[in-house]
Formats: sequence, structure tokens, C-alpha cells
Amino acid sequence: MKEDNRYPLARLGVFVDGWNFKYATYDAFGIHVDFIKLLEYLTGGSILIRAYYYTGEWTTDTIDQYVKLSSQPDSQNLKDDLENQRRRSQSFYRFLNRNGYMVVRKPLK
Repeated sequence: MKEDNRYPLARLGVFVDGWNFKYATYDAFGIHVDFIKLLEYLTGGSILIRAYYYTGEWTTDTIDQYVKLSSQPDSQNLKDDLENQRRRSQSFYRFLNRNGYMVVRKPLK
């Protein structure tokens, strides 16, 4: 069958709200999303213009402020946990950047 070239392929932009997406998949149901396959699925038959992943990011300052405001008896453990979470997140953002997403980060307030 001959391909119909009268209609150009759709151009597509993908915009992911990272915090809500994580909450709705992993936190709520324990679903681990394959972001490479997700992008392939969403763009199947289309031309990908851009894919953005928006997220809030812990910084050293916001971690310090949060620990100071929390009334945790063991504030060092809380700080260490948040630093570990921050390192894991940064690794995930590098993965996304290498696989077609532009990660847009804003410091948490």
C-alpha cells in the first residue's frame, strides 16, 4: 500500500510535571515508569519537537532551612536523608537529559 504524503507528521511537545507524575505513579501505586519507552509511546508516528520534565529541587540552602524549621529530634539524620534524596534525584535528571528530556529545575521554597 502506498503511503499517503498529503498529511505531514504531527509535531509534538511533551511536558511532564515531575512531582505530580511521581506521586501519581510511584508514590501512589509503586509503578516504576520507563521514561524512554514512555517518550517512544507518546511520540509514536509524530515528530518530537521537545520533551520537558519540570521539577522542584532540594538545594543545600533549602535543606538547611527545612531542617531548621522542622522539630525533629535528630536533625542530622533528616539532613542526611534529604542530601541522599538530592543525589538520587540529580542522577535521575542526568538520565533524563541523556534520553531526550530537558529537565527544568526550580529550587524548592
